[in-house]
Amino acid sequence: MGITILAVAVAAGAVFAISRPPALARPAAPDTGTAPLHDLAGIAGAPAPGAPTNRRSLVLYDDSGADWQAQQSNAIQTANLLSRTGYVTTRPLSAAQCDWSGYTAVVFIGTDDGKPEPRCLFDDVVHGKTPLLWMGPGIAQLFSAVPTASTTLGWSTTDGGSLMPVAVLYQGVRFTRQPQPDNPTVPIDLVAKSSKATVRAWAIMADGSRMPWAVTTGSFTYISEVPYNYVTYGDRYLVGADLIRSTALPDADMPDQHRALVRLEDVGPTADPVGLRAITDYLYSVHVPFTVAVYPVYVDVTGRYDDGKPTTLRLADRPKVVAALKYMEQHGGTLELHGYTHQYDHTLNPDGVSGADFEFYRVRKNTDGTVVNVGPVPEDSLAWAESRMQSGRAEMIRVGLPDPAIFEFPHYTASAVDYRAANDIFGVRYDEGSYFADSCRLGSVPCGSTPDPHSFFQQYFPFPVRDAYGSVVIPEDLGYLAPTVVGDTSTETAADIVSYARQMLVIRGGVASFFFHPYLGVDQLKPIVAGIQQAGFTFVAPTPLAERG
Repeated sequence: MGITILAVAVAAGAVFAISRPPALARPAAPDTGTAPLHDLAGIAGAPAPGAPTNRRSLVLYDDSGADWQAQQSNAIQTANLLSRTGYVTTRPLSAAQCDWSGYTAVVFIGTDDGKPEPRCLFDDVVHGKTPLLWMGPGIAQLFSAVPTASTTLGWSTTDGGSLMPVAVLYQGVRFTRQPQPDNPTVPIDLVAKSSKATVRAWAIMADGSRMPWAVTTGSFTYISEVPYNYVTYGDRYLVGADLIRSTALPDADMPDQHRALVRLEDVGPTADPVGLRAITDYLYSVHVPFTVAVYPVYVDVTGRYDDGKPTTLRLADRPKVVAALKYMEQHGGTLELHGYTHQYDHTLNPDGVSGADFEFYRVRKNTDGTVVNVGPVPEDSLAWAESRMQSGRAEMIRVGLPDPAIFEFPHYTASAVDYRAANDIFGVRYDEGSYFADSCRLGSVPCGSTPDPHSFFQQYFPFPVRDAYGSVVIPEDLGYLAPTVVGDTSTETAADIVSYARQMLVIRGGVASFFFHPYLGVDQLKPIVAGIQQAGFTFVAPTPLAERG
């Protein structure tokens, strides 16, 4: 499993009374060419902006067996994180060679099906000089194959037991962990009176007892689980990300800046211009640059919020909203493109209204209001996705707004082909990416081939990365203040978001990034911004972060 987070903002709270003009604007002709930051676009495996170019990490994973999709998703997530440290190569064990020369770090993702691990890996753990991180199961084979390993390392373990921690303690800060039955950790036992091992993080049990969760001896680090399952905000996944980063890029070589981002979400033609100006005035007064996620065309398929009349409105039909967006841009706002209509076709996906609906992926709604992913839209293709993105750019440019340089998929959900389109046009996204295990064979075929929709997973990042599609990804990692609406499964409060931000202080180079729906009002935004500033973060604009990391 990977991370699956759906930010479903129901349009009922975001749509304001509108006065329809007698004649509505026609669609703008799609734009052509690339967006202003497209020079940052790249390929998977290349360093993220600001990362060193003299380091190269190797990710080893098992590509065989029934859980090959999970293993590929683990490798993709690891490679995404490692882009912050330099070049990254991913290699399945079936093609692995026992030669780490040319690599400055190696990350091995363990398996639990009893298959023998490479003997050369054991030798490198005990005698190697290349920094190596092993995460998850299979480590018992090391101690069986090398009887002196426990003495050399100062710790030992077996695969025979399992633990269900409820939290992980890292640098004195507690991170949550979901204790799912199929998600145990491997017990780590320190050798008595040995001072060779350094405990990097502790697993905290429900009764308050603790046991090592991650240890380092010399250039070898072991994490007692693969930390990508059942991930939430404020999760021990962030500890794993920092340990992976520090293996490939030591703290001394990683700037420790405490930066923050805020994004105003789902701003379309029916937004309240007065409310937008009020939030802008507040953020400007406290010296906070911000991002505005704009979808330029509003569609209400059934007239659900428009007196029963099917409605389509463009920014060109709403000059007061356009004026408010220009005001925002002049007072510290960066406008990004958040889809074309933030909904799909003339159908319910799931509600038929911009802002609530998905645009690039089909979904359905259960009777309890929860939303389930179904798969790519029927006409999904590179040309179809690029046409929507170019149409969105054109709608913003026609009303005198800046050409948006950053793209965000509605609800962070799209096919691998659509993500390729975003890289082709923009090269920079601001989201939690959707990834597909079998669409990225990690060197065999390009990302963006036709994947199995069931291999879908999502990942958020604690710092800027270059992901499996080659795009620079600006992080969003704190969630959002949850509106009280049916179908929204998020529960974050203002206090939660500030608490998550405080955790990010121990993640070296961590960026505290959240988003906020403007219709909730400036009074609900103030305590979040103030709390993050008081924690020691400085709010920054997204473009310099994308350019320099």
